[in-house]
Amino acid sequence: MKIVASVVGEFSKRMIEMCDIVEIRIDAVANAEEIIKLSEDLGKEKIITCRRRADGGYYDGDESGRIKKLKKFSKYADFVDIESDMDDDVFDVFDCRIIESYHGINPGYEYLSDLVEGKRGDIFKIAILGRRENGKEDVKTILKLHSEYDNLIAFVMGERFKFTRVISTMLGNPIIYCHAGRKAAEGQISVEEAVAIRKIIGDELENE
Repeated sequence: MKIVASVVGEFSKRMIEMCDIVEIRIDAVANAEEIIKLSEDLGKEKIITCRRRADGGYYDGDESGRIKKLKKFSKYADFVDIESDMDDDVFDVFDCRIIESYHGINPGYEYLSDLVEGKRGDIFKIAILGRRENGKEDVKTILKLHSEYDNLIAFVMGERFKFTRVISTMLGNPIIYCHAGRKAAEGQISVEEAVAIRKIIGDELENE
């Protein structure tokens, strides 16, 4: 698994040094160019994301402006994160690899399965909100998706469900999203914690 440091404001340079990929949330930072340069100097892959407020981010402008911002910064990116409800033509705007993502309540396995089946990006990401009631069903949905699909990032958001981020990596999730000082979402573990977990998982796999 690759460890992503999501940057949303203040961050630890040490954690950036420890991660594999830096997610630059251009909806949540004022110094994107500085973070991009630091990432490049450290030889890190980069994900450019501009998350809408409706999806848990901070961008509340018009969609054409958001796409322009993503396009502007995509020339520095290895990946751009685009929501699954975007039109097909938006996916043709970018030259880098694309993470197609769904963020929100659990619409059910069938709905999410259809999204994955019809993906237009290179990797599909699913982050569903863990519910106080029926939280067990949210976890079961994620586990079922991982049992059916490869190259899938899928987990349940929320402090109670942070364990799904770790379990998902053991089921083939290629990326684990972590914080580098300030959490981008509830339930994120730190880059330092992810490095320790990866070492344990790696040691366990070597001993099988």
